[in-house]
Amino acid sequence: MDTSQEPSGDDLAALLPYLRDVVFRTRGRTYWSYLSPSWETLTGYTVEESLGQHILDLVHPEDRQQNAAVRDALADGQAPASQHVKRMIRKDGRVIWVEVDVRPVYEPGSEVPAGIGTLRDVSDRIRLHATLQEERHMAHATLAALSEGVIVLDFARRIRFMNAAAQELTGVNETAVRNHPITEVIRIQGASLGAAIHDSIAHQYPRFLSGRTQLVIGDGTVADADLAITPLVENGRARGCVIVIRDVREQRQLQTQLTYQANHDLLTRLSNRAAMQDALTREHSRAMRHSTPYTLLLIDLDHFKMVNDHYGHAFGDDVLRQVANAIQHSLRESDMLARWGGEEFLALLPDTDQEEGAAVAERARLTVERLDLHCHGLRVPLTVSIGVGCNAHLQDPAESVLLRTDAALYEAKQAGRNQVWCDGKSGLDVLGMAVRVQQALQLHYLRLAFQPIFDLTTGHEVGHEALARLWSAEGRFYAAKTFIQAARRLNLLHLVDAALIPQAMAHCSALQSTRSTRLHFVNISADLLRRPEYIRRVIETALEACAHCAGTRNSDLPLVLELSAREFGDDTRKIRAALAPLLDFGMQLAIDRFSTGYASLRHLGELPVNYIKLEGDLLRNVASSASMRAVIRGIQHMADDTGARIIVEHVQDADTDALARDLGIDWAQGNFYAAAQEPQSLA
Repeated sequence: MDTSQEPSGDDLAALLPYLRDVVFRTRGRTYWSYLSPSWETLTGYTVEESLGQHILDLVHPEDRQQNAAVRDALADGQAPASQHVKRMIRKDGRVIWVEVDVRPVYEPGSEVPAGIGTLRDVSDRIRLHATLQEERHMAHATLAALSEGVIVLDFARRIRFMNAAAQELTGVNETAVRNHPITEVIRIQGASLGAAIHDSIAHQYPRFLSGRTQLVIGDGTVADADLAITPLVENGRARGCVIVIRDVREQRQLQTQLTYQANHDLLTRLSNRAAMQDALTREHSRAMRHSTPYTLLLIDLDHFKMVNDHYGHAFGDDVLRQVANAIQHSLRESDMLARWGGEEFLALLPDTDQEEGAAVAERARLTVERLDLHCHGLRVPLTVSIGVGCNAHLQDPAESVLLRTDAALYEAKQAGRNQVWCDGKSGLDVLGMAVRVQQALQLHYLRLAFQPIFDLTTGHEVGHEALARLWSAEGRFYAAKTFIQAARRLNLLHLVDAALIPQAMAHCSALQSTRSTRLHFVNISADLLRRPEYIRRVIETALEACAHCAGTRNSDLPLVLELSAREFGDDTRKIRAALAPLLDFGMQLAIDRFSTGYASLRHLGELPVNYIKLEGDLLRNVASSASMRAVIRGIQHMADDTGARIIVEHVQDADTDALARDLGIDWAQGNFYAAAQEPQSLA
């Protein structure tokens, strides 16, 4: 796909400061989200004052109903665009007339379209129209000074006057065409000028020709133009009309640029995610109507983070451009390619079954693998993994096809990368397990099991960990390790947490009401912590469930949040900010799967960690490695210095228990001490 002639962001930025028209964009139906610098000249308000304000705030009260009707017609798809005139109130209180040219633009994730267009101060034109009716003799001098082309016609549609701007725009001389019928002199494309003039004079109402109207200039070339036809009424009778011609070439070029940017990724010049989602919706509907297949290819660059980290982001951007171009050229003319996000690309292959799609995917994979990429004289090898999904089940929604394609990509990466993997090929069945998770969420089949935690010195039970369990609709039981990975891959983990954390709190509350002193450990994912609305739900649940511990608010509650050290990497500031509402409430923090890696050490040093959980396998290595014993001792010293307690998990045998006691580990849990108390079957 050749995009060399597409407008660029630099061209757009250069045009904006010089345009008299205000270029605007609205969010949804009602709020300004972008205003060009001319806004301050037009209204007296700065752009900063106006962004986020209601679009009707400055509209004259008598014009607000009309403005709202236009807005609703555009949003509901009743009109593709609108050009209308309304009054606005400036900051200094002065009322001005503005001409609005607006059209809807659909944004990703929103059912309500935004608006994009221009505003122009036409107060002079409005006053001019009144002047023509009241002071005909003064009109020519005023009209001649306008930058817009003005043509005055008599009742027989003959030219009586053309100002200099009109002569320049049309390429004709007024003297040569005076008293000629307008339709013999002026030609336009995209509308009927004669019919519009007749309609305006007959009904004594202004008519506007805009949108796709083009003026045919004397030498045969065409120019984008908008025409406003206003009848000249005297004593209740139309005596002719005035045609105002506005050169809108720059405006339409700008609108083209804005539309292009709204639908394209500026780095790769491919369609963006929003445009692809629209195209997928249309193709899915077409495939449903005609019972035809289509195939999706989800393409991900292997180890792209290493390319960015090692060679720099500038080279990484160049790689993305070259890969996008290579994949595009490996596809067929009817196929569509979009940048889906980051280093992922999505290809839509209409009228293509999965076998044909796999062949196209393999061609794309080989094309990328053969790219000759160099940085500082060194060849940089690059490969892609591709997931292939097809609408084999025509009744499935497009989201299901996407989900299966994403699962196929995951399988391609799990199988070693640099390969094509088709939906339905045997593998880890991430999608199948994810479906079971979704069913369990809907049917409330997610339950908790509780594994006791023991003090190795006293032998007393000091707490327990809540473990996730899933019962399928068929009554089959799944432990966490068999479904959590699938839930994490397909962004369902926050929903799992949201279902299980209230259960853990209720169990904790029930025990505390009996004055139990045991701690309750519950796992919490980074997926949930990234969603503030779910954090609020957790706290709302805690306000009720933790009523028995109300006196301990802002001190340590017996509820311990268990977060894996791998969840957030080494960004402790992000972790602290996400955890702050929960820790401020009084919940404690445990770091699961602790290691001596950089991320774990930062967590221990910069977060208020109360408990450190070590894997039993780590202890089992102590028996054959004196250096590992030293590592464990080091972790114990760090725990002592930070006030944290160590818990060893997955103790399965007497040898590991003996090692833990010998090393002076505080607490332990695992099947050696007691099996988890499993929930009852829901089948």
